[in-house]
Amino acid sequence: MLRPLRLVRRGFTLVELLVVIGIIALLISILLPSLAKARAQANTIKCASQMHDIGQQLYMYAMNNHGCMIPLKGTNTPPYYKHRGGDEAPQERWPMYVFYPPPNSRQNYIAPIMICPVDPVPTGGDHSYDLNAMLFPFDGSSTDYRRYALLLGKKVKYFSPSEVVIMVDKWPAQTQWHLDVQISNGNFVGNSRSQWDSLVFNITAPGQKKQYKHGKFGNNYLHFDLSVSNDEPKDPQDPRTPLPGMIAPHTYIVQ
Repeated sequence: MLRPLRLVRRGFTLVELLVVIGIIALLISILLPSLAKARAQANTIKCASQMHDIGQQLYMYAMNNHGCMIPLKGTNTPPYYKHRGGDEAPQERWPMYVFYPPPNSRQNYIAPIMICPVDPVPTGGDHSYDLNAMLFPFDGSSTDYRRYALLLGKKVKYFSPSEVVIMVDKWPAQTQWHLDVQISNGNFVGNSRSQWDSLVFNITAPGQKKQYKHGKFGNNYLHFDLSVSNDEPKDPQDPRTPLPGMIAPHTYIVQ
């Protein structure tokens, strides 16, 4: 009597399992950097989109406020007009006047659009973007610098609208609300250059290598024409003089 044949199932050998695991590990090692790069690129694009949206709201604010893009606070003592920045109470800072509807206390008066997706949570000062105080310079004196303000419709010397930075994607550890300036006899002095280098390039000491939030090509910068670039911006410096520091507002603005 013939016995029926029995099929014997043979499992993977240890060598075969190791080969499969090795192939999977190799594929993961190849794909992970690409996925991380794609994720970083997506976050950079989202960050740029947020800056463009903020720029649109700044423009709408400016159209209702004589062309001034930076919300100002009138005071009875010098400076008679000051920026609504970090030295104000949270409910008095500029997002409360630019965004509609304004952020609320649950958001610490910071609109969610003010936080870049690549930043840690919480980020410095609970926000990721700083306005450029070049738009409305002041030196803390009684001088009224409104005529030097970069308003909608004004032209700029030495730079095209696509080169003038109105907002920077600041380094996450920084807490400032504005790129601050100091002015003496119509010229930028003091910590103006260090403020620019600190917030734009993350340089905190002389000779330190520039660091970028979004990689070696630069951070995101919102420009006066509402374009957003990822290239290193031109320093706002008067090309006619070799002196260090930011350019004077009366040479920067075409009256």
